[in-house]
Amino acid sequence: MAVCVVWRLLRLWGVEERIGLWSLVLIAFNPLLVGLSVWVMSESVFLMILLLAIWTLERGHRSSSCVNGLRWTLVAGFLGAAAGLTRTAGLLLLPAGGLW
Repeated sequence: MAVCVVWRLLRLWGVEERIGLWSLVLIAFNPLLVGLSVWVMSESVFLMILLLAIWTLERGHRSSSCVNGLRWTLVAGFLGAAAGLTRTAGLLLLPAGGLW
């Protein structure tokens, strides 16, 4: 699922399709991520929440209407809080998102 979110982020940032596909191959076959997928640990959940928070924050930043942008930013805030509750490293996402 993280591969899909990374694909959406790369397309949103305007990365070429060929480079985006190579990035997805590197993520999909990363030994660390493959190893984490067989264990029940908080790292895989944290990675997914972190990627979704970055994606929603970017969507809110690029939104054309103020109300729609505020909604995406609010969702990004909730996801950032969820990332902070999942792992303490996620607490850094909230001030970083505010600076974005």
